[in-house]
Amino acid sequence: MNLAVDSVPPSLFMTNFNSQVSPDDAMLEMVRRISIAEHEKSQNNAACPEAVKNLAIIEIEEKHCKRLTNTTSWKKFEPPTCAICVDLINLTQKGMFVPCGHVFHPDCLRPWF
Repeated sequence: MNLAVDSVPPSLFMTNFNSQVSPDDAMLEMVRRISIAEHEKSQNNAACPEAVKNLAIIEIEEKHCKRLTNTTSWKKFEPPTCAICVDLINLTQKGMFVPCGHVFHPDCLRPWF
C-alpha cells in the first residue's frame, strides 16, 4: 500500500517512527529531537503583520540583477531568484525584499508569513 505523505497524520508517523527506531540509534534520535524542537519553535515564530505589510515590493530592474562577467553569452545580467520557488524574477516583475536581502515573488512569500 502506497500512502501519500499528506494522508499520514503526524501522530501515526511518530508512532511508526518510534516503533522502528531502536533507542541505540543516536543519529535518528537526534533527528527526531531536532524535528520536534524546530516544529515547536516555528509555532511561536510568526511574523508581525505590521512588519510584513511594510516589506518593499518593487519592480525588478537591472540594478537588482547580478552583473555577469567573463561571459561569452549575450546575457549580461542575471535576475534574482525567488528563494521559495527558485524561479527567476525577471525584469519588470514584482519582487518582495526582506531585511536579510533575499528577494521573493510576493505570492510565494505571503503564505510563509
